[in-house]
Amino acid sequence: MGDNITVFEAAASDDEGTLTVGRQGPSDSGSVTAGPWGTEEIVEVAMVTLDSVVPQDRDVAFMKIDVEGFEAHVLRGAGATLERTRVVLIELNRDALRVGGSSPEELVELLRAAGLTDQHLVEDPDADAGALPAFSNLIAARPPAF
Repeated sequence: MGDNITVFEAAASDDEGTLTVGRQGPSDSGSVTAGPWGTEEIVEVAMVTLDSVVPQDRDVAFMKIDVEGFEAHVLRGAGATLERTRVVLIELNRDALRVGGSSPEELVELLRAAGLTDQHLVEDPDADAGALPAFSNLIAARPPAF
């Protein structure tokens, strides 16, 4: 790996300890989740906050979060890291967020609180017009300082 890449074999969350995760059923794309629908190949993994593993002297150019409804937990454990992050791309799976006890609105607010206020929703171009799509992506960026 390069000098600016470190691999952590752990789940990012808002707490430290262990977390039970499992692969979703065969009808899914093979996603792994801490949600109740992760019913296959269940394992315990280390759980860390991003604030505990990202060095405080490091800025983050880009962060992608796609954790099947666990996104709010990741953001809550990354407050200091997000303040040093320029751009975040996060999947909004409305059903998974609801089951995980969160919502797209909570994610938007957590990103805003960290100063990532330039936000754009990227909708599925094949979604029904006027309908709230089940999936979309949110790009949140720190506004340029002039």
